[in-house]
Amino acid sequence: MTPLDLDAIRSRANAADASWLPRWVPHDVRSLVSEVLHLRGVVKAQSDQDAQRTARHVDAVIAQQRLTVEAREATRALAAENAALRAQVAASTGAVTAWLRADAARTPPGPVSPIRRVEQAYATRVANIIERDEHRREEER
Repeated sequence: MTPLDLDAIRSRANAADASWLPRWVPHDVRSLVSEVLHLRGVVKAQSDQDAQRTARHVDAVIAQQRLTVEAREATRALAAENAALRAQVAASTGAVTAWLRADAARTPPGPVSPIRRVEQAYATRVANIIERDEHRREEER
């Protein structure tokens, strides 16, 4: 369907000879043309509002996607940092348990005193506790 040529209709209505047309016809045609022009403006305004609403919605979706991507990146960064910290803790607890086991295995020459036997047993017990990760409070695990 082709759009109406309102300028042509308006010029024919203005040039209409009153001898063969009733007086109300050009007036009604002019009114109809002005109404069509008004409606075209309203439809254009509504389509502009729809376009603005759609643009705002698209902007909101893009912003939400950007936040989601940023949250994922932050989660990955925190997970990598957490893994690095866990590796540091494992290395330091490994060094501590190795020292405790070496101390427990070291026996002085000659007779071993009961106090030294208690020290060795305690060092072995603490090394086992650290290896099982039972030395931390519940909320630290």
